[in-house]
Amino acid sequence: MILIRKTSEEKKEYVRKLLHAGIPYREIQDHLKIRFSSGMSNTTLKKMAEETDEILNLRKDLTETKKELELYKDLYFELLTTIKEKL
Repeated sequence: MILIRKTSEEKKEYVRKLLHAGIPYREIQDHLKIRFSSGMSNTTLKKMAEETDEILNLRKDLTETKKELELYKDLYFELLTTIKEKL
């Protein structure tokens, strides 16, 4: 039973790498059959693709938010310096 879980986890990690590389479902199925002698359900592949897309979108949002935070920090300190100079 442990061997099956390990293989299943290896398969999922392999699929994540292929999805991240932009490989279509049909080719992923072919890769899985070659490497693991079995494919994966299309529903599972679709869910994993959606998760991968969501993670990529969240990373993009995080990067944009960090840039905005830096901008606001810069503006804040610039405003603070200007106010101190005028007082």
